[in-house]
Amino acid sequence: MNEISVCIITRNEEEYIGRAIRSITPYVKEVIVVDHYSEDRTFEIARSLGAKVFRKSWNSDFSESRNFSISQASCPLILVMDADEEYLDDGLALQDASQLVSSEPGTAASVGIQSLTSNGQWVQSWITRLFPNHSDFKYKGRIHEQLHYKSQYPKLVSTVLNFNHYGYSPEEIKKKDKYQRNLELLLLDQGSDPENPYLMFQLGKTYGKMNELLESKVWFERALGVGQKPYPHFYSALFMEYAHTLLKLKDWESLSNIINVAIEIYPDYTDLYYIYGSAIIEAKNPEWFDQIPDVFSYCIHLGEVPRGKYESVQGVGSYRSHYNLGLYYELTGNTSEALYHYEMSGQQGFDQAKDRIKLLNYNKK
Repeated sequence: MNEISVCIITRNEEEYIGRAIRSITPYVKEVIVVDHYSEDRTFEIARSLGAKVFRKSWNSDFSESRNFSISQASCPLILVMDADEEYLDDGLALQDASQLVSSEPGTAASVGIQSLTSNGQWVQSWITRLFPNHSDFKYKGRIHEQLHYKSQYPKLVSTVLNFNHYGYSPEEIKKKDKYQRNLELLLLDQGSDPENPYLMFQLGKTYGKMNELLESKVWFERALGVGQKPYPHFYSALFMEYAHTLLKLKDWESLSNIINVAIEIYPDYTDLYYIYGSAIIEAKNPEWFDQIPDVFSYCIHLGEVPRGKYESVQGVGSYRSHYNLGLYYELTGNTSEALYHYEMSGQQGFDQAKDRIKLLNYNKK
């Protein structure tokens, strides 16, 4: 049993809270749930599973709620979870992570969060979640709250801890109107801190999720305009999200320019090359078509992004790039090369590649 307090804040999470608590309870001393007067059975489920449950009014401020939850912790270490997450590892992994955090004052640890997105992709990100139970650690930000140590970002170490996050499925977004809620809170924060590039980045990202692409583009450009080198840790994701918005807008020139800038800064960020390859496919420009094998082969050469370094779509350095190479070689009449890449993709569980293999083999009969 690890001397860790798990802290969760909730409102109307009856569908998820049981899984979250059951996934972590065997490995930690206590689970603390701060419930914001849920109208469903969240409170009762959490209490029945042995969590210490507190009720608190919701004041449209995630940091306030996070800080209240960690103030209830009694263990020397705190692990923050969301109600719609699931812990995937074991007690030994938590023990190892705890030793990393305890090695030096002011140190916190990031964990891997795999989020199921509205388009069915799994996106891997790295979020600060494990830290000492000390009053110098506080959250800041009304929304997309960030952990601080003595008003600065803490020193970070990376762990092998992994969680699945289910809260951004299409059903959950619609049911809770998450994007509109996030937008309103971000605009409140941005109004009081108008030159904060992180808030600009999150506004661009949120408008993009809402498919308000021109507004998304404006906020990303503002964030890039106020950024100074060395860029803060989130700028790799800023470049990636901005490129996605330009891809949806079919602004090929701007996309090419921003990818070139980003690659100079983040030369090992596989997703940047993958987005560029996707743009070549989407643009349908015959003059660019021959670049496709080089781009996606380079994605495979780079592989999946280094753990703890960048936010990334699962498969860009492996099965997704193999699949796109399969499509390219199929279209250019090289069936044997197409089958090779489809098989490489299918071996990693990509069902679309398996379907292409069946179709090609059927057509060969």
